[in-house]
Amino acid sequence: MSDSSDWTLQGHSIEGYRMLMQATVTCLSDPTLSDTALYDQAEQLLGVFDDPEFEAYNRPDWLAQSAIFYMRPDKRERFSAKHFFEAMYQTADEWKLDKGHRFVSAAVCACAELLSSNTTGPPADRLAQELSFLAFEIWFVDQFTHLNQTNPDYEAELSEDTKTKARSRLGIHDRCSADKVTPIFHKSISRHKETELLQNDEGESAGTLFREMRTLDFLKWFCELDNTTAIDVTSPENSLLLEHEARSAFGRFQWTLRPTEIPNTYQVHVYFMRYKRFGTAPIAEYVTFPNNVPASGSQSPALPTAPPLVEPPSPELL
Repeated sequence: MSDSSDWTLQGHSIEGYRMLMQATVTCLSDPTLSDTALYDQAEQLLGVFDDPEFEAYNRPDWLAQSAIFYMRPDKRERFSAKHFFEAMYQTADEWKLDKGHRFVSAAVCACAELLSSNTTGPPADRLAQELSFLAFEIWFVDQFTHLNQTNPDYEAELSEDTKTKARSRLGIHDRCSADKVTPIFHKSISRHKETELLQNDEGESAGTLFREMRTLDFLKWFCELDNTTAIDVTSPENSLLLEHEARSAFGRFQWTLRPTEIPNTYQVHVYFMRYKRFGTAPIAEYVTFPNNVPASGSQSPALPTAPPLVEPPSPELL
């Protein structure tokens, strides 16, 4: 432990975040800490949210104003910082993300370490405050920003090549079809050096660069996408072809595609009631994306060359 009582993530501090990630990676790599021991430590620390004194950190005031919960106060009561951490553990278990599970525990323990002095543990109020900020303002907001459906004109921004490949993938070639090319990620991401953030330390652009850096860290350490350094939302690998209702439900995280042992074959997993009107009633339980199929409509009769091959959506992005 070190005397780091001034450490904070508040205000989206670049230095504070850098220190957190350094401490988290150190904890992750500690061979003397088993996954179980690390999880037990984190669970004990997360118990700070059980204290009614820190309810404001467990359920911040902004939740009541959020459009997500304004019309459903019953859902708001079930949503809290502690439940968010528990949901991350559950997600890691469901998707067999062993390193991701350990990452959550390591980050919680890193927060406590950075708030501790050489002689005392972390102050309970500061621990609750920083863990709440990590859960909501960083992990939740960052991923929601890049995965939430925010651009209804997405297809209009795509090249004809990308649209043709996306439609060819499922054998739908009618450009007037009501089905829409839908992105998996809704905003492009690229890795930025910390010096770039420091040089742009004011304004929205700096916040955007910082969010991209944190999102890629999350994809690497929690989602175990070690080789993902950038995401181009206009690429065919980032696209699906969906009808309107299914597209909306996908953007609201009401269903997803779970990988199977068969390459490019996924199980359709619905998180809510299966209802066609809401786009959550799949026509099949499994979907297979053919690999390296010719792109329909991309070959000119005057050209003897073979049409370009279409690859399936990126398994990492899905």
